[in-house]
Amino acid sequence: MTALRPVTPVELYVGAYRITGVTHRVDASHRLTDVLNSLNEAILLRNVTISYVDGDDVEHVDEIKVEKSSIVAAVPREAHEVIVSRRAQWAGVARPPRTQLEVVLLAPPFVVRGTAHVPRLPSLRPIELSSFARFFPITEVSLTFQGRPVYEGDVLLVNREAVSSLGRVFGDDAATGGFDGDPEVA
Repeated sequence: MTALRPVTPVELYVGAYRITGVTHRVDASHRLTDVLNSLNEAILLRNVTISYVDGDDVEHVDEIKVEKSSIVAAVPREAHEVIVSRRAQWAGVARPPRTQLEVVLLAPPFVVRGTAHVPRLPSLRPIELSSFARFFPITEVSLTFQGRPVYEGDVLLVNREAVSSLGRVFGDDAATGGFDGDPEVA
């Protein structure tokens, strides 16, 4: 008897749609980031619900293959035990120093606001989109659609190819739209 492969819930934002389902590709060895940044050009989901971003379900299907180029953003929904195990594996591994920067991304039809983790930069140097992986994480994030929040959470994976503008937000009152300087757009 073969053991059942674990499934991981996945939430994808494609145009004005939210696609939720499960995948066998994400496991203790492969994060959703790894799967989305792999050479395969599509991700297979099962037990799928397709809905409009603003709520109503459109379709339920057993299986769907989503082209990665159409994905604007993705929410990893990995089990807590998997995350803890992965952190333990990476504990003590040296990584390049990173800087956390507050950013606003325009990834039509969405606006993403959160924290980007980038290689150390001089304080006013613009962020280059090319420095990010194809799918890169934004943490402490909010995703809005037509001015309404559709996701707020710890992490969102954004498709670099879907980003039309990237701005750094300066100042403590950035959440209210004020800044100490101009945002730099890459």
